[in-house]
Amino acid sequence: MIIDDFNFHDAILKKIVIDRSNPGHMDEIGLSIHFPVEGEIDIIFKKCYHAHLHFNFGIIDEETLLDFWVSQDDEGVTAIKKVWQKMGVTIENLSAYCFQTNSTNSIIKIFAKDYVIVPR
Repeated sequence: MIIDDFNFHDAILKKIVIDRSNPGHMDEIGLSIHFPVEGEIDIIFKKCYHAHLHFNFGIIDEETLLDFWVSQDDEGVTAIKKVWQKMGVTIENLSAYCFQTNSTNSIIKIFAKDYVIVPR
């Protein structure tokens, strides 16, 4: 399964989990998402370098997703690579995984090198 196989529009965002139990070795962000037909999956973003959670709260409704896109050319990807390059580290295969929500008009951007999809 690859992330582009899913139509995220109107899927329900159930949970966001940040796991830094082994910092620098296991920096992961997990999203639990429920699809009306396909059921529920967990997407675990691995080798995370940064995240922007511009999240609004206070709306009494399920958080549904409006849109999803992935980009290797996002300005955030470029900025992260520049910061690490100053420390002598070249980052390859970094992508911005972006979710926009319906209910609260929030934006979630996860900058990671890899992900795993786990059906529930």
